[in-house]
Amino acid sequence: MKRTAISILFLLLAFCGFTQEVPVTGTVRSADGSPLTGVTILDKSTGKGTNTNTAGKFSIQVASNAILEFSFIGYTSQEISLNGRRELSVQLALGKL
Repeated sequence: MKRTAISILFLLLAFCGFTQEVPVTGTVRSADGSPLTGVTILDKSTGKGTNTNTAGKFSIQVASNAILEFSFIGYTSQEISLNGRRELSVQLALGKL
Protein backbone atom coordinates (compact mmCIF):
# COMPACT_ATOMS: atom_id res chain seq x y z
CA MET A 1 0.00 0.00 0.00
CA LYS A 2 2.80 2.39 0.92
CA ARG A 3 4.56 1.67 -2.39
CA THR A 4 1.41 2.42 -4.36
CA ALA A 5 0.94 5.75 -2.59
CA ILE A 6 4.56 6.73 -3.25
CA SER A 7 4.26 5.72 -6.91
CA ILE A 8 1.14 7.83 -7.34
CA LEU A 9 2.85 10.79 -5.68
CA PHE A 10 5.81 10.57 -8.07
CA LEU A 11 3.48 10.39 -11.07
CA LEU A 12 1.62 13.50 -9.93
CA LEU A 13 4.87 15.37 -9.40
CA ALA A 14 6.05 14.39 -12.88
CA PHE A 15 2.87 15.81 -14.46
CA CYS A 16 3.29 19.05 -12.50
CA GLY A 17 6.78 19.41 -13.96
CA PHE A 18 5.45 19.40 -17.51
CA THR A 19 3.18 22.36 -16.90
CA GLN A 20 5.66 24.59 -15.11
CA GLU A 21 5.97 28.05 -16.53
CA VAL A 22 9.27 29.65 -17.47
CA PRO A 23 10.17 33.31 -18.00
CA VAL A 24 10.41 34.31 -21.66
CA THR A 25 11.86 37.67 -22.68
CA GLY A 26 12.51 39.34 -25.98
CA THR A 27 12.33 42.32 -28.27
CA VAL A 28 9.91 43.12 -31.09
CA ARG A 29 11.07 45.33 -33.96
CA SER A 30 9.71 46.52 -37.28
CA ALA A 31 11.30 45.56 -40.61
CA ASP A 32 13.54 48.65 -40.43
CA GLY A 33 14.82 47.63 -36.98
CA SER A 34 12.86 50.17 -34.93
CA PRO A 35 11.49 48.89 -31.62
CA LEU A 36 7.68 48.54 -31.59
CA THR A 37 5.85 49.85 -28.52
CA GLY A 38 2.52 48.28 -27.52
CA VAL A 39 2.75 45.00 -29.42
CA THR A 40 0.38 42.41 -27.90
CA ILE A 41 1.90 39.05 -27.03
CA LEU A 42 -0.57 36.23 -26.21
CA ASP A 43 -0.06 32.62 -25.15
CA LYS A 44 -2.42 30.82 -27.55
CA SER A 45 -3.28 28.01 -25.12
CA THR A 46 -3.97 30.07 -21.98
CA GLY A 47 -4.82 33.55 -23.26
CA LYS A 48 -2.21 35.01 -20.91
CA GLY A 49 -0.70 38.12 -22.40
CA THR A 50 1.54 41.14 -22.14
CA ASN A 51 2.65 44.15 -24.22
CA THR A 52 6.00 45.49 -25.32
CA ASN A 53 7.42 48.55 -23.55
CA THR A 54 8.83 51.70 -25.19
CA ALA A 55 12.03 49.83 -26.09
CA GLY A 56 10.06 47.01 -27.76
CA LYS A 57 10.94 44.62 -24.91
CA PHE A 58 8.60 42.13 -23.22
CA SER A 59 8.59 39.50 -20.50
CA ILE A 60 6.00 36.78 -19.89
CA GLN A 61 5.70 33.55 -17.86
CA VAL A 62 4.47 30.66 -20.06
CA ALA A 63 4.98 26.93 -20.60
CA SER A 64 8.27 26.10 -22.33
CA ASN A 65 6.33 24.66 -25.29
CA ALA A 66 3.91 27.59 -25.63
CA ILE A 67 2.92 29.19 -28.91
CA LEU A 68 3.02 32.98 -28.70
CA GLU A 69 1.06 35.25 -31.01
CA PHE A 70 2.47 38.71 -31.72
CA SER A 71 0.04 41.32 -33.06
CA PHE A 72 0.07 45.05 -33.67
CA ILE A 73 -2.24 47.35 -35.62
CA GLY A 74 -0.99 47.79 -39.18
CA TYR A 75 1.38 44.81 -38.99
CA THR A 76 0.99 41.17 -39.98
CA SER A 77 0.47 38.96 -36.91
CA GLN A 78 3.01 36.24 -36.26
CA GLU A 79 2.91 33.00 -34.25
CA ILE A 80 6.09 31.61 -32.73
CA SER A 81 6.47 28.22 -31.04
CA LEU A 82 8.95 28.48 -28.17
CA ASN A 83 10.24 24.89 -28.30
CA GLY A 84 12.15 25.49 -25.06
CA ARG A 85 13.58 28.89 -26.04
CA ARG A 86 13.51 31.58 -23.37
CA GLU A 87 14.62 34.57 -25.39
CA LEU A 88 13.13 35.80 -28.66
CA SER A 89 13.91 38.45 -31.23
CA VAL A 90 10.81 39.10 -33.33
CA GLN A 91 10.44 41.20 -36.46
CA LEU A 92 6.95 42.19 -37.62
CA ALA A 93 6.25 43.14 -41.22
CA LEU A 94 3.83 45.86 -42.28
CA GLY A 95 0.43 44.49 -43.25
CA LYS A 96 -0.93 44.74 -46.78
CA LEU A 97 -3.44 47.46 -47.54
